[in-house]
Amino acid sequence: MSFLYQTKLIAMKNYFLTTFLLFFSLLVTAQDVNRVEVNGKIIAKNDVEGVTVFNTSSNKGTVADENGDFKLDVALNDIIEVSSLQYVSVEVSVTQDVIDSKVLRLFLV
Repeated sequence: MSFLYQTKLIAMKNYFLTTFLLFFSLLVTAQDVNRVEVNGKIIAKNDVEGVTVFNTSSNKGTVADENGDFKLDVALNDIIEVSSLQYVSVEVSVTQDVIDSKVLRLFLV
């Protein structure tokens, strides 16, 4: 084999080895977040239909029904943003109690 061919072969092996190690390290360091579905309820004096409930950590959201009920997938320490034209927007953090009970009650003023 010629010297040039051997050099290209070594360079190609190094390229594939580097690519494989980079891909493997990304798989190892990726975080797998287990989300649980919680049943939520918005409690307020006025109309609660159409209140937006958005999980900023997962970029998923939903809208409350006429009773203020909603379902949302959350994980520990997720930030939930609640907003509506009628109420002041609020952000809450998901605690272990919410994860354990799978219930999230939000009181709006």
